[in-house]
Order: sequence, then structure tokens, then C-alpha cells
Amino acid sequence: MTTQERWELGRRIRAARMTSGLSIRTAAERAGFSDTTWRRLETGLATVGAGVVIPYGPSDPVVVRAAFTVGLDPGPLLELLGRGWDGELPEVNDDLVVDQLRVLLREALAKVETIAARGR
Repeated sequence: MTTQERWELGRRIRAARMTSGLSIRTAAERAGFSDTTWRRLETGLATVGAGVVIPYGPSDPVVVRAAFTVGLDPGPLLELLGRGWDGELPEVNDDLVVDQLRVLLREALAKVETIAARGR
């Protein structure tokens, strides 16, 4: 993966995340991975060891999950990396799905409570 491809992949994901109004933490939680992984995805870089920066080449499941999290089609993103997508969803951990649903439900409940409080 070239620096330009990394940057374009990260630029698209970051733009979609910001358009969606999601913080890095929230997007990462919804996708089921760490803030660090999300930052690596957006920057195309990873810091290892004693501050050594290396290129980050995300796996297909990471790209697909991030794309769905921010409402993008993963196909064009994977094409940027020279890989195709067969339309298959990545393996999902059932506990992770339950955790993601809990996060979404908490966010929805908070919005409902805010709206209800305005009506009082």
C-alpha cells in the first residue's frame, strides 16, 4: 500500500466519520475495535516500540467494519488497497454485537431523555 493510498483510505473514513458526527472513540466502539486501531486506519501509520512510526496496512475485516460504521461502501475502499470485496461480512463475535447494541441503546436513551426534558 502506498502512502497516497493510505492517506486516501484514511481521508475517506475520517470525512465520513466527521459527517456522521462521531468521535474516534464512538466510531471505534461501534466498529468493535480500539481508538488506537481507528487512528491507525485514519492516518495510515502505527507507532511501535520506542516511538518508531511504520505504515499501517489494515486487514479487510477492519476496513469493512469501519466502512459500515460510518456508512460507506467498503468495496471502493478495498479497491484503494488493491483488494476486492466479495460482499461477505467479516466474522463477528456475538459478545461484541451485544456490546455494540448496548452502546447504541444508551445513546438513544440519552437522546430521548434530552428531548423529554425539553418538553417539561
